Amino acid sequence: DLSALSVIEYAVKHLKVEHIIVAGHTSCGGIKAAMSNSSVGILDHWLRPIKDLYVANQQEIDELPEAERADRLGELNVVQGVNTVSKLPVVLDAWKEGRELYVHGWMLQLHTGLLKDLDVSVTSPKQVDNIYQLN
Repeated sequence: DLSALSVIEYAVKHLKVEHIIVAGHTSCGGIKAAMSNSSVGILDHWLRPIKDLYVANQQEIDELPEAERADRLGELNVVQGVNTVSKLPVVLDAWKEGRELYVHGWMLQLHTGLLKDLDVSVTSPKQVDNIYQLN
């Protein structure tokens, strides 16, 4: 959304951050809502991409025990977020300038308070398909 894009642009371009963390958490009510047919009002629009992600990965997710399904979809959502952020022009421009910039994907495990690194970090434009590298 525009707010997130603005924050990322300011952080990368002006603050020169070296790490962007895309994070989710276990037992997420938003993820659970996205996996259902219940309306949550205005949030339905915000949950739509997560519903699409669920449909695209439904076989994998539905094979898991029910208690693990929402957390797996949350992880997949973080992975997709890392991929999306890595393709942003401001991120690609920072790499073109030779700057170090890392986009990480983490899950906060609420039951333990520990962060789980999803091992999906993107650290260079070489990890981004050429079609996204704008001139």
